[in-house]
Amino acid sequence: MRSSDDRRNLWEPSSAAGGAAFVLGVTGLLTIASSRYAVVEQPDSLLIKQLLFLVAGIALMFAAAAVPFRFYRKNALLLGGAGVCSLLLLPLLGVSIHGMRGWILCGGLSLQPSELMKAPFVLVLALIMTRSERSECWRFWVGVLWTLVWVVPVAWQPDFGTAAIYFGTFMLLYFAGGGKLRYLALPTLSGAAAAALFVWLHPYAWRRICAFIDPESDPLGSGWHARQFELAIARGHFFGAKLGGALWSNNYLPFSYNDSAFATLLETLGLAGGLLIGAMLILLATSLLRLGASEKLPSGNRMFILGVMLLLVFQSVVHTSVNLCLLPTTGLTMPFVSYGGSSLAGCFILLGMALSAGKETHDHKEDSEKCEN
Repeated sequence: MRSSDDRRNLWEPSSAAGGAAFVLGVTGLLTIASSRYAVVEQPDSLLIKQLLFLVAGIALMFAAAAVPFRFYRKNALLLGGAGVCSLLLLPLLGVSIHGMRGWILCGGLSLQPSELMKAPFVLVLALIMTRSERSECWRFWVGVLWTLVWVVPVAWQPDFGTAAIYFGTFMLLYFAGGGKLRYLALPTLSGAAAAALFVWLHPYAWRRICAFIDPESDPLGSGWHARQFELAIARGHFFGAKLGGALWSNNYLPFSYNDSAFATLLETLGLAGGLLIGAMLILLATSLLRLGASEKLPSGNRMFILGVMLLLVFQSVVHTSVNLCLLPTTGLTMPFVSYGGSSLAGCFILLGMALSAGKETHDHKEDSEKCEN
C-alpha cells in the first residue's frame, strides 16, 4: 500500500502537471490509433511515430526540468535569438507542406520552429514583464516589439493560427501580470487590422469565415471541414464509436489526427473522452498555477510559469473551439494530443522549463543549508 506521503506526492503541482500531460499524450495515441487509416499508405506508421515522439517528449521534459532555471534566465536572449533566427531562415531553407512554408528538413525529420521555439518566446517575454526597474510603458512596448518579431515571420508562412497564439499569449500574460487594460486597446485594434489584412491577402481565409457563418453556402468546398466536424462529433454520442469505429475520422474528416484531433477524439471516445480532456487541461492549468504561486519564487520564474499555462490553455481552447465550430477553421494542433513531433516536443519543453522554474526556490534553500553546514 502507498504511504500517505506517497499519495500526497502524487498531488504535488509538478507531479500533477506531468501526469496530466502524460494522460493527454496517451489520449492522443488513442486518437491517432482511431484515425490512422485516414492515411492509406502504412496506416500504422503514424501511431508508431507518435509513440516514439511521446517517449522523446517526456525525455525532453525531464531534461529541461533538470536544468537550473537560472541557466535559462542567464541565456534568455541567446535562446530567444536562436528561435527568431530559425523563423527568419524559413523563407530560405524551409519546405512547404500543405501550402505553408513552416518546416525545416533535418535528416529524416521535418522540424517546425514555430512549435519548437515557444519556450524561448515565453521566457524572454516573462523577463521583460518582470523588469520592475522599468516603467509600465517600457515593459509594454518592449513586449509588443518582442511579440511582433515572432508573429510577423509566422504569419508570413502563412500560419495565422500559430501567430494568433503568440499574440494572444502576450496579451493574456501582460494583463494577468497586472498590466493596464488601456494599454491593450492599440494592440487589439492593430491585431484586428492585421487579421483583416491577412484575410484580404489570402482569399481562402475569407471563404473559411463565410463557411463559419453559413456552412451550407458551400458544403462541398469551404464548408466541408466544418460540416465533417459536426458529423464526426454527432457519431460519438456519450461513450464514442470505440477504436476502429471512427468512420468519419477515417474517411471524411480532414487532418483527423492533427488539426481535427479533438473532433476525432469525440467520435472515438464520445463526450466522456471530451470530459477527460477537459479534466486533464484543468488539472494541468491549476497545477501550474499552484507551482507558480509560491512567494519564494523570483518574479521572473512565476511569470514564466504563468505564461506557459496561458499559452497551453489558450491554444487548447482555440483548437477545441474550432473543432466544435465555435471559431472559423484554422490549422492548429491540440497540445500534447495532436500528431507531430515538433508540437509534442515544444509542449513538453515548455512544461519541463516550467517545472525547473518552480523548484528553483528549493535549490537555493538547499545551497544555503550546505553553506551553513
